[in-house]
Amino acid sequence: EAGRRSLLLFEPLVLAPVLLFLWWRGWSLRRIGLQPGAVETLIGIGLYLVTFMVVQLCWLVATGLLPELGPMAETGGLVAGHFRLATVLAISLVNPLYEELLVSGYVMTAVQERGGTSLAINLSLAIRLLYHLYQGPQAAISIIPIGLSFAFYYAWSGRLWPLVVAHAGLDFFALEGYVGL
Repeated sequence: EAGRRSLLLFEPLVLAPVLLFLWWRGWSLRRIGLQPGAVETLIGIGLYLVTFMVVQLCWLVATGLLPELGPMAETGGLVAGHFRLATVLAISLVNPLYEELLVSGYVMTAVQERGGTSLAINLSLAIRLLYHLYQGPQAAISIIPIGLSFAFYYAWSGRLWPLVVAHAGLDFFALEGYVGL
């Protein structure tokens, strides 16, 4: 649990200077589409449900083609032991905010303004895949559809809060089975 809790320290410590730098360069949360609200949250829940179903479908196809993959393992088998529910909830809130602010909000916005939508979508997917390499090659079966659905949605809408909500749901689903009683 200590390793996962370290994310709760690391990610805000990294995000704070990044947000300060962006603010200094004239960026705002409105520019990257981070405007929490009830409607945005409902859209995020819908995006979570659609993305979750697409990931499940990808796993069905992948295991049908390659049965040796075994059952879906969102965490890449790296979770040992159990977590307190509070830790799972905290990770499911902090991690999505951190990742989506950087990968979708900043990277996609900056690249889309300079290099176009296709480059922004592909670069955000590549970055997302790279920082999930520690989960092993099976993680790509989940990360690719998640990354594409998030990138296409953000490129189309420019709204970040639904991504944060959907990502939080996916993180919670991946970790909730490890909550110790």
